[in-house]
Amino acid sequence: LRILAQMPWGQTTPDAVSYTSAISACERALEWKQAVALLEAMKLQRIQPSVLCYGAAIGAGHWLTAFQLLEAMKADRLQPS
Repeated sequence: LRILAQMPWGQTTPDAVSYTSAISACERALEWKQAVALLEAMKLQRIQPSVLCYGAAIGAGHWLTAFQLLEAMKADRLQPS
């Protein structure tokens, strides 16, 4: 996550792949708040979260947030798998 945070200061900008990797790391660490924050950051940068991003954020743990993320997926016209 530190690398992702440092990207805008270097010559590399975060993209869908780097965000997906970071959100997956949050899933493994059960850091659901950080995973959701990264999803929001993606949207602010106009990077469309994928089903993988949402799935990893949902897998990070918080059940109420999982329902909210499923609704957000529908709003983004993504089909949960």
